[in-house]
Amino acid sequence: MPWRPARALGGLDIGDTHVRWCVLGRHRRQWQVQQCQSWPLKPGWVEAGRILDYQSLLDALQQWLAGSGVERLAMALPTEVCVSAVVDPPRRLLPWQRRSWLAGCAADLLGRPASELSWSAHALHGPVPQWRLMAAPMELVQDRLGLAEAVGCELMALDEVHQAAWRALDQWQDALPAGSWLLQAGGGSVQALRELDGHWQWAWREPAESPDWLGPRIEAIGQAPVFLTGQGDQTMALQQGLLAAGLQPLRPLPSQELQWAPGVFPADDPDAIWTALGLASRRLRS
Repeated sequence: MPWRPARALGGLDIGDTHVRWCVLGRHRRQWQVQQCQSWPLKPGWVEAGRILDYQSLLDALQQWLAGSGVERLAMALPTEVCVSAVVDPPRRLLPWQRRSWLAGCAADLLGRPASELSWSAHALHGPVPQWRLMAAPMELVQDRLGLAEAVGCELMALDEVHQAAWRALDQWQDALPAGSWLLQAGGGSVQALRELDGHWQWAWREPAESPDWLGPRIEAIGQAPVFLTGQGDQTMALQQGLLAAGLQPLRPLPSQELQWAPGVFPADDPDAIWTALGLASRRLRS
């Protein structure tokens, strides 16, 4: 069966220095990464996740995405503008009640009506059902909505960058050792996930600018295998701290269950695409 663009979904991660793009579509009976690219951004276009030079970014996106065949799009929000928490569902929560309950939790988390914010949730694996919830003010996502419309796409979902990457890592990371840790650096924070029953379970998040947390957190990790994702000075500093503690951080790689179209696998920096791949995973499995 040929790939049908109408069923494909694009994931667009706009960082401060690069735009990363993945397209996931049906290929026979499996999902396949049909496109996977990264483009550099000029200084001053985006800072701390906020778009400062909207028109220049839009012109570049229209050029880069021309001819992609994608009509549905999911985009990332920077960690700095999002508020996150782990929430426990009430007893006897019916499946059809879950969305309205999560929306109410997001409203409480941000202190504003659900109509004035954007939110996403990630189900946590474990004996007690929990959800990792993200919320961001709607005024901070209006520029993303405008970009999607300007490039001719329907915006299907917005997600926080670490949470979007988590979706892909949980689904498609290869060789997940029992009891291992994964540290996601970027956006002024470090988020830690820990393996539980073959899945990445949220563990903690720490602000990167505070140096006091690193020692105790590394001590708690012990000698368990550690994976690390992220780019930039923050990631390099975390890697040096792990090496100094005698840990050798690994880079996660996609499993063989995820098909890649010829010539699109980012062999030079495979972990850089996890956020875009996680965004492209939104709603495709339903």
